[in-house]
Amino acid sequence: MVQFTQISDTLLVPGMFTEFDASNADSGPTLQPYDVLLVGQHTKSPAPAVAASQVFTVAEVEAIAGRGSQLAMMAAAYFANNTITSVSIIPIDDDGAAAPATSDIVVTGPATATGSLRLIIAGFQVNVGVTNADSANTIATAIGAAVTANLDLPVTAAVVTNTVTLTARNDGEAGNDFRVFLNYFTGQTTPAGVGLTLNPFTGGTTNPALAQVFAAIPNSQYHVICSPYTDTTSMAALETEADARWDALKAIEFAYLGCRQDTAANLITYGDARNNEHVVVFGVNNSPSPPLQLAAAAAGQIARSGEQDPALPFTSLELAGMLPPLPADQFSFANRQNLLLDGMATFRYGSGGEVQIERARTNYQTSAGGSPSSAYRDLNVHLILSYLRFDWNARLTNGFARFKIGDPEINYAAGSRVITTKSAKAFGVNVLARWALQGLIEDLASAKASFTVDRNAAEGGRLDFRFGPDLVNGFRIGATQIAFMP
Repeated sequence: MVQFTQISDTLLVPGMFTEFDASNADSGPTLQPYDVLLVGQHTKSPAPAVAASQVFTVAEVEAIAGRGSQLAMMAAAYFANNTITSVSIIPIDDDGAAAPATSDIVVTGPATATGSLRLIIAGFQVNVGVTNADSANTIATAIGAAVTANLDLPVTAAVVTNTVTLTARNDGEAGNDFRVFLNYFTGQTTPAGVGLTLNPFTGGTTNPALAQVFAAIPNSQYHVICSPYTDTTSMAALETEADARWDALKAIEFAYLGCRQDTAANLITYGDARNNEHVVVFGVNNSPSPPLQLAAAAAGQIARSGEQDPALPFTSLELAGMLPPLPADQFSFANRQNLLLDGMATFRYGSGGEVQIERARTNYQTSAGGSPSSAYRDLNVHLILSYLRFDWNARLTNGFARFKIGDPEINYAAGSRVITTKSAKAFGVNVLARWALQGLIEDLASAKASFTVDRNAAEGGRLDFRFGPDLVNGFRIGATQIAFMP
């Protein structure tokens, strides 16, 4: 018996009528396209609305958020690593009580030879010509002019005699992570007679509150969210929102990607104090590329890989356009091991200067009961579970929309829009087999054995499913012993 949805059994008007049933159309893997959200401060006046805007180029971001803004820098890093995945931005104002970070470059002279100063400021190369006999004041003025001429730089410059004061365009703590380098690349030299004292960026205070961001997207899902903020207040807000959106009744979860700059010891202390399965914070030290750009570049690579296959490890994915710390500032093997033990994600650096993701681990370290746990250690676990829920719900919805629940002991005619606990279990076991073939779960036999479906005692129109798949593990470590023959 065919059970029609559009052609009624009471139809009396003669004619040939055909309807379509697409419930079995999705036979292959369900696609879960990602949406990425970049959150950061703008430099525009008047201020743009705190609202999500889908963007496709850096120029579009600059039109909304301004050149030299946090968002413009993040977008440049993101698009250098991902031009496929959908991405939106939310621009936010500097906090009213915030202060910008500043740094002084103090010049000594005069020059006794002609040449160039090769600077890197907040990840941007700034070249300044120097002529023989130029005074310190003249060279300082030239540095200031070069900075001012580059509107993409996230800093402005003011010159007083032989001192150039750089000021972050955006207030807040992110500017403290900007670095200034002289002769970063091998072979670069300073013109004879010229000296530069590079003082660190300091004084940036108070990041914007993130409640306004989530108020702007109350029911929208962004699978990966990235911002410059890793301070305690911001992290608490992010963790609370991530937990709320992971809830079964909302199911609009996100993974948060950030990057924090500090010494290994301080980062270990920071990571040890955090514990959330949806949050990844990379640790870095004295990086030419600012942490906000490293985070955005990582978000681009992770989103592109994750939507293709959430189970693939992210190890060795290269962050295009990012500069590594100098060798003396790169974390040692022991540093990285301890960072990973204490909830921090890590980068590694190739011999050609490549910046690569080493391990994208989450902050999760202990269970709700306070016991050490590795259940959600790697970001892949979050992404796999997100996909399994998405796929499961989609298959239930597409396969059994407008069905009735029937008695499993009754042999209903083929085509009847009736689901029973028996047919529901067969459906579920088939889905598990699909996930195994996709490389998302392993030990299929145990997963099938764990599968149960019952009719809810209180609500007759509800089926209750339970199953325990063993998520596939990423191949991250190979341990080999080569033994001599006796």
